[in-house]
Amino acid sequence: MARELYKTRYPNMSTWVGYDIGELIIALIHFTMFGWEKEENALFDFITEQLGENIMNVNECRMHIWFLFELYLQYRNKTLLGTNQNVHQAVKNYFKGAELKYLLIPEDLGIYKEVLDKWTTGDLDEI
Repeated sequence: MARELYKTRYPNMSTWVGYDIGELIIALIHFTMFGWEKEENALFDFITEQLGENIMNVNECRMHIWFLFELYLQYRNKTLLGTNQNVHQAVKNYFKGAELKYLLIPEDLGIYKEVLDKWTTGDLDEI
């Protein structure tokens, strides 16, 4: 879906084969930044509906992808699997229970977790 939406606005853009959660989250962030609300909502719905399906690879090891997704969820006041915090862990636990591939999903987000923990602080010393 995202690749077709991009191709509409950018006809010379190369597309990828299959759906990868990292690419979808990057597209979701771009749609949000561009103000493409219709496309953003459609893509978010696609991600939530296809989570765990063979059409989408979710076994994502890049911490910044999970960081961006969690920021997006908090910014839009949305949830995935009932949460907008520690989303990578929620997805990992869901995949583990469903016997899907999850070993590349990180155990923790390192420095990104520290940023997320303090993201809404008003304390200038924390910032």
